Amino acid sequence: MNDYTFASYSLKERTPERDLLPMAQAFDIGVTAWSPLAAGLLTGKYNTSETASEAKRLNSPESGKINERDLKIADEVSFIAAEIGKPASQVALNWLIQQPVEVIPIVGSRKLSQLQENLACLEFELTPEQMQQLDKVSAIELGFPHDFLKSSRVQDFAFGGGIAKIDSRRL
Repeated sequence: MNDYTFASYSLKERTPERDLLPMAQAFDIGVTAWSPLAAGLLTGKYNTSETASEAKRLNSPESGKINERDLKIADEVSFIAAEIGKPASQVALNWLIQQPVEVIPIVGSRKLSQLQENLACLEFELTPEQMQQLDKVSAIELGFPHDFLKSSRVQDFAFGGGIAKIDSRRL
């Protein structure tokens, strides 16, 4: 694989799954994901009481506003991290690299220890159940035309009732 596309992609920001990731998968293009830890939200350090400067940084226009959904995602990441004895940042990064399309997270570590911690996400895999938990808490609606095209009625019509007979990783 030689080609890559770039996108903000994380458990907090899953909108690339609407169009960019299906396109990347169809054309065998990898995705280089920036902000994979959502400006630190997915590291677990903001789940407890925040200082004014931390809250201000997370609510900056560059990182977007945090809301209840975002905090629930961060809580689930921290819960799974505690369950498996790994840092929350590793769980969030591991979720990215276990996606069906090749994802290379761009980590913005300020310290060598942070970089080493982030790279250690490659030393384990989340279980299918853990991936499902994270998918569920961070799910987005794909919207039209995705929901329409995935309906069994439309697929039966488009493929003459034979979609189950087609052997393709893309369907």
